[in-house]
Amino acid sequence: MTIHPTYDRESNARFSQLVFLFAVMLIMAGVFSFLITPVLSMISLSETESLLVSQICSSLLVFWVPPLLLNTYYKARHLRPFFHPLARVSGLQVVLGLSVALLALVPSSLLEVLMRRIPEPWVFTPFSAQVERITEMMISDHSAVGIALALIALVVVAPLAEEYLFRGVLQQWVLSVTRSGHVAVWVVALLFSLIHMEWGGLLSRAFMGVLLGYAALYGGLRVSVPMHALNNLLVYLLLLSGNSEPWSPPAGGVVYVLISLVCLIAIVIILKYMSQRTKSEYHETID
Repeated sequence: MTIHPTYDRESNARFSQLVFLFAVMLIMAGVFSFLITPVLSMISLSETESLLVSQICSSLLVFWVPPLLLNTYYKARHLRPFFHPLARVSGLQVVLGLSVALLALVPSSLLEVLMRRIPEPWVFTPFSAQVERITEMMISDHSAVGIALALIALVVVAPLAEEYLFRGVLQQWVLSVTRSGHVAVWVVALLFSLIHMEWGGLLSRAFMGVLLGYAALYGGLRVSVPMHALNNLLVYLLLLSGNSEPWSPPAGGVVYVLISLVCLIAIVIILKYMSQRTKSEYHETID
C-alpha cells in the first residue's frame, strides 16, 4: 500500500506521545470549563447560539489544539514532526474524495436504518438523547445567526478538529505501531464512531470513518477534511429542510439495497484509483 506524505512510515510510536496528547486535551477541557464557559455565560446569546458557540470553542480547544501542540513540540525538539497535515495533494484527489462522500450517503442511510431496528443498549441511551436534543435545537433555529453558527460548527470546525485528531495524530500512531494502513484505518474509524456515543449512527459513522481514513491515507488531510465537511453539510441541509429522518429510505427496500451496492462498488473503484495515483506520485509504501 502506498501512503500519502501526510504520514511518516519511519515514525516510531511511543506511549508517551499518547500521554502528551491526552494530557493536553484534558488541560484544554479544563480551560474551556473554567475560563471559556463563564465568559460565554455573560454574553447575551440564545440557548441555541450559546450551545453552538460552546461547541465551536470546545472542538477547537480539545480536538484541534492538542495535535498542533504535539507537532510543535516535536519541531521545537528538532525531531521529525509527528504527522504532516499540510502535505500537498492534487486537486483531482480532492474531487475524488468529495465524490466518495456523495456516494456514501446512500449506504450510510441504509446502515442508519439497520441500527435503528436494533434495541439500543442502556449505556447509549443518555448520549443518544443528548444528541437528539442538540440536533433538534440546531434545526429549529432558522435565524441567520443560528444557521451561520451551525455551519461554522458543523462544516468548518468539526471536520477540521476531528480530522486532525483522528485521521492525523491517532491514525499516524496506529500506523506506526501496526505498520498496516488497513489496520490503522479500521481501528481509528471504530474509535471515531464509538466516541460520538450515538447508537443510531454507530455503523454509518464507522463506515464514514473508514472512507475518511482511506482518503487521508491516499490524499492526506487536505482530502479528508473537505469530505467530512461535505458530509456534515448535506446532512445538516437535509435536516434543516424539514426531513427529520434523512436516513429513512424510500419505498422499495430491495431497490434501495441495490443502489447502495452500486454506490459501494463505485466507492471501491474510486479509492483504488486514488491509491494508484498516490503510488505514481510517491514511493512511501507500507503493508
